Amino acid sequence: MEIRAGKEELNSWNLKRFKDFEEKAGDVLFDIANSIRYVKPNYKDKNKARWKNKEFWDELLNNLKINLIEYSNNSKRHKLIPIYRHEKELEYLKIIASLIPPYLAIKN
Repeated sequence: MEIRAGKEELNSWNLKRFKDFEEKAGDVLFDIANSIRYVKPNYKDKNKARWKNKEFWDELLNNLKINLIEYSNNSKRHKLIPIYRHEKELEYLKIIASLIPPYLAIKN
């Protein structure tokens, strides 16, 4: 099993320097591992959300939490999308505004 934090993941945690990663590595790795589940299939129950985790997975999550505590500061992932969305809105408004004069010129 391998847990990876790619460029987008690191950006969502606002990790730009290695020092930033050292401070939040435990939080990042635990969050990634916690978003994945290895479960014991229970074919009598069709709702997979109720299936129990396999023992090794619960053990991994506990070990990540305990062993990486010195690299954790209980930080949370930051959503950068609203900022990016606002910038895109402004960009599209400029494009639309620049197209109005040529449109009016050919319409008449």
